[in-house]
Amino acid sequence: MSDQYNPVLSNGDVQIDCDNDASSSSNVIKFTHDSGTELVRIQEDGKVGIGTASPYGRLRVQSGSEATPLELTTSDFNSGTNVGSLFHVEFGAATGNTYTKLAAVNNGWSQWSNLILQSGGGSVGIGTTSPYGTLRVQGSSTATPLELTTSDFNSGTNTGSLFHVLFGASTGNTYTELGALNTGWSAWSDLILQSGGGKVGIGTTSPAEKLEVNGNIKASGAVAAGNEGLKWKVYSHTLTSNEVTNKYCEISNVTIENENVRGMLCGGNSDGQYHFVAYTQDYGTARYWISADLNDNADIITLYFGSSFVSGAVLYVIVFYV
Repeated sequence: MSDQYNPVLSNGDVQIDCDNDASSSSNVIKFTHDSGTELVRIQEDGKVGIGTASPYGRLRVQSGSEATPLELTTSDFNSGTNVGSLFHVEFGAATGNTYTKLAAVNNGWSQWSNLILQSGGGSVGIGTTSPYGTLRVQGSSTATPLELTTSDFNSGTNTGSLFHVLFGASTGNTYTELGALNTGWSAWSDLILQSGGGKVGIGTTSPAEKLEVNGNIKASGAVAAGNEGLKWKVYSHTLTSNEVTNKYCEISNVTIENENVRGMLCGGNSDGQYHFVAYTQDYGTARYWISADLNDNADIITLYFGSSFVSGAVLYVIVFYV
């Protein structure tokens, strides 16, 4: 078909009716070019398709060979002169399963701009239609609804760092993990809280110190405190009848260097009662006493104790060290 120009002129309203007798439910108004290739259609049900003959919603824009099916610009937008702003919807590729990107740029596409959601109020939901807070991200089949990465993050090449919020499972009552990783997910990294100052509270909204925990603390390793970084470790041993007769026992596999020890506290459970005494070489004549010697060369703590400790009693040694 040769190019033609047939203007429609009117000083009043113009009506185009694709089904004025209501006898069809599938008539459309089409805009075509050259050999009849359809560009745009308006269906009698009010749906509009651009680049597609089967719009699902009121407006469907389907990309052709390009991966950017929609662009909205200011009236002065010009990429050649670097003026104006643009918002676009872009796919990772023109076909196939790929990602979707919403992007805002200004200065005629030469600079990324801010993308604002709900500036007048309301909430934003990702993966949910009922956000409770200003932003709610709800996972589907994944247990990791949020990831923040450095610009060079790539798990395939082991580069970059990542912070994530991870649930123990994608559904049900489970735990929540805050995780920091680097080297492209291949190594755990440090997770820093309040590096610029302030305090951290666990179970409290008004911490009085750098860290305040409202509740108990359990540590499988050492806990450091004070100017020297004082730590402590607990060792225990259940007495045998032979050890009760000899009134001493040994705790092996001690990993603390002798010169790093700053003190020891000894105690024991006998007849349902606990007895604790500080480390001393003065055994005295009391029935309840415990003394400890740390043999650095053999990595052994030797305990000497009084006559009131019986077989099955448990002795404890708390070693304070740096």
